[in-house]
Amino acid sequence: MHLHVQNLSVRYPRRHGWQWWRGRARDTGVHAVRNVTFRVDGARIVSIVGESGSGKTSIGRALLKLAPVASGKILCDGTDTALLTTRQFHPWRKHMQMVFQDSGLSLNPRHTTGTILSEPLEIHFPALTSGERRERVRTLLRKVGLAPELSARYPHELSGGQRQRVNIARALAVEPGLIICDEPVAALDMAAQAQVVSLLRRLQDETGFSCLFISHDLALVEQLSHHVLVMHNGEIVDSGPPRTLFTHPRHARTRALIDAVPHL
Repeated sequence: MHLHVQNLSVRYPRRHGWQWWRGRARDTGVHAVRNVTFRVDGARIVSIVGESGSGKTSIGRALLKLAPVASGKILCDGTDTALLTTRQFHPWRKHMQMVFQDSGLSLNPRHTTGTILSEPLEIHFPALTSGERRERVRTLLRKVGLAPELSARYPHELSGGQRQRVNIARALAVEPGLIICDEPVAALDMAAQAQVVSLLRRLQDETGFSCLFISHDLALVEQLSHHVLVMHNGEIVDSGPPRTLFTHPRHARTRALIDAVPHL
């Protein structure tokens, strides 16, 4: 998938209650993202880094209509999805998936792993029989390095790394062109982080999906990315290939992030 974001702004409404002299609530709003422009072309991994509150997650959520777009364009293979209604955007959800940060909260605790993985198949591939769906679930589990027998387990019966692998498998189930990874390893230990990152890199090489990787870990981003965007206060302040960007940073915020990782 070719993604081109042009002058994207995300604004969250914030109301201050009833004002008797105006007769309505005053809406001041919070601008989380301001006039952001970038591209994700072909089978590439573009990372967004920055401190907490810089607007990284808001960009990812806005691409999937989970955050309000105030202005700008989101061109997915030439179609401006920012102009689509929720109903019109539904077919695009097959092409764009998200791996959320909290592997526990993003999985339904009442459903088994098999049900979690078969649900997107029922929605986007209704012609599949139940037997074909079960076989696809087993294939997905093998693809992310899990035993097919885990399809009978509930999320609380899995480790953090296993749950995140299930999240990745769910994102891959509908064969998307773009996967948005929002801090996918932040809640995992170092061993699980290495496993998940290696898995993402291998799957990206095998299937060729585009990836927008959101993280605050510069050491991880340097290993994984083809291109890096540095955000500060809702704006992109620096960008470039990771080797060039981290060797010759142009912005003070980039230098501050590098200084926070002595071994980078």
